[in-house]
Amino acid sequence: MKNKGSFFIKLFAFFIVNSLLLAVIFFIAANAYIKSSNVELFSRELQTNAVTIIPFLASDIEKKDYAALKINVADISKRIGNRITVIDLDGIVIADSQNDPSSMANHAGRDEIKAVLGGNPFATAIRYSSTLHENMLYAAVPFETQKGLFAVLRLSTSLKNIDLFTKKTVEHIFLIFLVSAFISFFTAFIMSRKMTRGIESLSEAALSISQGDFTTKAEIFANDEIGALAVSFNAMSDKIDSLFKEINNSKGMLGKILSSVSDGIILADKDGKVLLVNEAMKKMFPDSGSGRFIWEFLRNKDFEDALKTVSGGENQTLIGEIEYERSAFSYAVSKVKDEDRLVVMLRDVTKIKEFGNLKKEFIINASHELKTPVTSIAGFAETIETQDLPEETAHYIGIIKKQAERLSNIVNDLLSISALEVMKEIDMKEVDVAAIIRDAANLYKKRAAEKGLEIKIDISSGLKKAYVNEFNMEQLFSNLIDNAVKYTETGAITVKAGNLNDDFIKVSVSDTGIGIPKSQLSRIFERFYVVDKARSKKTGGTGLGLSIVKHILNVNGGDISAESEEGKGTTFTVRLPAAK
Repeated sequence: MKNKGSFFIKLFAFFIVNSLLLAVIFFIAANAYIKSSNVELFSRELQTNAVTIIPFLASDIEKKDYAALKINVADISKRIGNRITVIDLDGIVIADSQNDPSSMANHAGRDEIKAVLGGNPFATAIRYSSTLHENMLYAAVPFETQKGLFAVLRLSTSLKNIDLFTKKTVEHIFLIFLVSAFISFFTAFIMSRKMTRGIESLSEAALSISQGDFTTKAEIFANDEIGALAVSFNAMSDKIDSLFKEINNSKGMLGKILSSVSDGIILADKDGKVLLVNEAMKKMFPDSGSGRFIWEFLRNKDFEDALKTVSGGENQTLIGEIEYERSAFSYAVSKVKDEDRLVVMLRDVTKIKEFGNLKKEFIINASHELKTPVTSIAGFAETIETQDLPEETAHYIGIIKKQAERLSNIVNDLLSISALEVMKEIDMKEVDVAAIIRDAANLYKKRAAEKGLEIKIDISSGLKKAYVNEFNMEQLFSNLIDNAVKYTETGAITVKAGNLNDDFIKVSVSDTGIGIPKSQLSRIFERFYVVDKARSKKTGGTGLGLSIVKHILNVNGGDISAESEEGKGTTFTVRLPAAK
């Protein structure tokens, strides 16, 4: 690893620099302290010597025998190693162990002399000696008799002696320091190495993990904080390894699922930039891929509007169909929960559309081909029925006529549905729905009365006109009222119409008939689906009436819903666009 030992060097250097800095500070402080202590020590020694020799000089001083005093001072000075000076009360030097007193200046102004003459029992001073031409330490004590202060005795020693003593002391301390420093440096080296080994191990392990090797473990060198960190790091590494394996497994499974799905899937951000596509999408649109925008390879206004709507709204799903370059696709656009991302699913329904168109063409062609023979059969059966026939023959002719009429109705209904399915544009205008409802009701009043039923019409005042196709509305309400009459035996059929809001009007057709089981309500608008097949055959129902109603509403911009309770009746509610 690059700069592997840099942290160790920095840490070890930190210990060394700090140790040296502390040593310098220590030596400066120690030198000052030792020198100060030695000055104090030498001062006390001079004081002790002075007090000790006073009795030996007292007689000469009191008798003023300065010749004998000089000899004694010189002799004692040699024995104690200190310079001795005797000064009278006027500051005149009367004896000195190293110089001729007569050649020496008056000492009354010297600090230590002034202090003793001033009444101090002991005084010291450090200054340069003009006589000996070196720095000296002076200590003075009073020479007193029964008559009082008689003279001042001063002892002095060269500062060289103090400096020499201090130097020797410091040298001893320095030797001790060198040994201590060596031990400290060695200890610092061991501690630094121990600390950095753990940190280097963690650093190497972290680098390996950052490169994707989650099996790497940090070595544990001690049971200290770094050791505890290494244990936690290894536990974290195991956890990350486990999570990544789980993520990779999930990712692999998701990849397999996405690859297996035949529908094209896109994951995009809120701006439509592709983040992920599956293989099916790449087959549909080879130009699709991460980093591209959806509109770059699939331009369709309705589809783009759906993307914008979902992207700007809450969690919702929009579905629809689009045509693009001779292909048809159904799509679903959803927003990822709690994220600004979109999921788009595309299904190629081109073949389904083609099959549906073939199916429609077949139904149309078959219906047209059947219409003529069925009409002929019904006509011939009706003609034969007018003849004088045996009872059994007349019965069979009646059955043929009835089934021919039922087949004719099926053919007509199939043609109606087919026409609605292929219809791209319809003639829409403002239509008086109230008038159409009344006309449709009048068509079935006789049939209803034959069954003892009443058709009630309830039109709200101020009912708006609908913007729809007039012929479609006639088919719509004829089918709903016809259906109600067929499946109602007692009671009444009620048609209500009113304004729902500014954009729609609402029409409901209610009956008191047999009702529809809740389990079958969702299927009643399917082709040929009948709730009661026996009744449907009896009444001539084709199972296409409600399917026609649904198709009519789809092409006219309306919708229908049904509510029913078995044995109590059914209500169909139609919503139609109101004219502006």
